[in-house]
Amino acid sequence: MESLGKYLRDPAPPSAAKPRVKRPYPGVFQAIGLVLLLALVELLVCGFAGAFSANANLDSPRFAICCLISTAIILRYGLWKTKATFSEVFPLTRVSWSLCLPIVLCIVGLYTIAHNVDSFIYMVYPPPVFIRHLLSDLLHAGGYWNAFLQVVVVAPFTEEFLCRGLILRGLLKRYGTVTAVVASAVLFGAFHGNIWQFSSAVLIGLIFGWLRVETQSLLPCLFGHAFWNVFVLELFIFPRWVPSSHLSKVLEPVQFVPLWVVLLGACVFGVGLFMLGRRFQTKRDFA
Repeated sequence: MESLGKYLRDPAPPSAAKPRVKRPYPGVFQAIGLVLLLALVELLVCGFAGAFSANANLDSPRFAICCLISTAIILRYGLWKTKATFSEVFPLTRVSWSLCLPIVLCIVGLYTIAHNVDSFIYMVYPPPVFIRHLLSDLLHAGGYWNAFLQVVVVAPFTEEFLCRGLILRGLLKRYGTVTAVVASAVLFGAFHGNIWQFSSAVLIGLIFGWLRVETQSLLPCLFGHAFWNVFVLELFIFPRWVPSSHLSKVLEPVQFVPLWVVLLGACVFGVGLFMLGRRFQTKRDFA
């Protein structure tokens, strides 16, 4: 009776509710939202700056600056959402120069394979005429150095900081490494906004994601992305020593890389992967 009376006088306090653990930002759906939000911000910024006006072309430096500003806005918003420091979200840790050669080998080899995959999609589902003219004007109308600015300088910084910096960091903290790298690569492919670049973007996105995980730095990704785009620029957009392809003359029939070139590229790609794997394994063994 005494214990009952004591309980009635001083009831036990209700168990405290467990605090809700905030999951790392961004998840998959939040990452998709970031990509869509970036597209909206780019439309607004380019419209405000007059990059879509009749007197301004998408190939102009004004458009490149608008893309940089739009991406900076999204990255700043994402950095605020993560509650982390700049170096934690966008690590630029120095890495060994010895990674350059295997990265180059991987890119050269992989492109010979990815090019035929893209060409097959182009053949099965050719882009509408207005899309072909848009791509041609964007890549050629401003001349070589403007195309260089667009695809070798602006694109690697904006896409790597978003996809391998902000997005991949959040996915790695939520999911396993393989899931995070694959998801970020698929989002990277979708980021390009067309099916004719999707497959090659996903493939190279897997390599860049692996580099980001193993090196804990965006520098190899930036180098690899810039070299990939230089490779495309020199060989297919402004070809100087090889026959033109559907990327250099997008109104002409698709041209496939010969099988022997694809097989040679696969071997080069394999050598590059092997060299990278050895370097990363050696680093883990001595860590």
